Amino acid sequence: MNYKKAHNAVLMGTDIRDKFFRYFKKSLTRLEEKSCPGLAIFGDMKNPIIKRFVKVKSNFAKTLGISTLLEDISGKSPEEVKQRLTTCNLDPNINGIIIQLPLPGRLMVHKNSLLNSVSSRKDVDGLGAYNFGRLFQGDPYYVPALPLAILAMSWYYRLDLNAKDILIIGDGTLVGRPTYAVIKLFFRPNSVTIIDRATANLIDLTKKADVIISGTGAPSLINKDMIKQGVILFDAGTYIDKENKLQSDINPDVLEKTPYYTPTPGGLGPLTVAMLFWNLIVGPKSLDKLKSFIDGKRI
Repeated sequence: MNYKKAHNAVLMGTDIRDKFFRYFKKSLTRLEEKSCPGLAIFGDMKNPIIKRFVKVKSNFAKTLGISTLLEDISGKSPEEVKQRLTTCNLDPNINGIIIQLPLPGRLMVHKNSLLNSVSSRKDVDGLGAYNFGRLFQGDPYYVPALPLAILAMSWYYRLDLNAKDILIIGDGTLVGRPTYAVIKLFFRPNSVTIIDRATANLIDLTKKADVIISGTGAPSLINKDMIKQGVILFDAGTYIDKENKLQSDINPDVLEKTPYYTPTPGGLGPLTVAMLFWNLIVGPKSLDKLKSFIDGKRI
């Protein structure tokens, strides 16, 4: 894989995703059919947003010849979901299990309990306590797909995040917290600040930041008037509006001030899906392999 320079161009994830796809396809053709990995996806399939995200992942799996089990957890009790998770944990044909967040209302209070019910060996989303804990201890097993995509994007486009003031907006499980850990583990920034979108002095913080990673799901939370020239912007927040259109945290008008911007669609989203399948196909503790692949080395 050849490095790209991000001058005068947005940071696209589709090109990198396609390179990973070709690698996955080649790797899987070497396996016998019985050795091909299987993926189980749990989610509220009555939620159109969840259904859309699950469809993207299941379609990616299908094109690779990976079997996918879709588990609709809408209307299920926590005990029923845990029972199905246990069944999948014990199924030798299922190598990866993900729980698509957010959960339906009655299950949301059991989020951590459900995430922790996934076997750490099959937790390819890296959101259970075991994988989360290892990440924060500096010894990652499975790294969550979104921060892994940010890391891969930074390596691919040669974005130097060292000696930078980095602002992470959104302190949730999917984006903020694991991204904070990944940044601290792989770079030496001047500072890393993680805040909520409701922080009172948001604009003061965004104007000072050299790098902004936003994952709140608040449409156009960040615009050109809130940033300085040349800032690096990772848009990790998505929202589907009433017209079924994908909206994002960062307004495209930021291109007037910086080319270092991941657009939606086409930015972090496609690469995040690819990183989920990196975890599934290549396996845990594979960050050195990931860096080597992006460097164009044989792995």
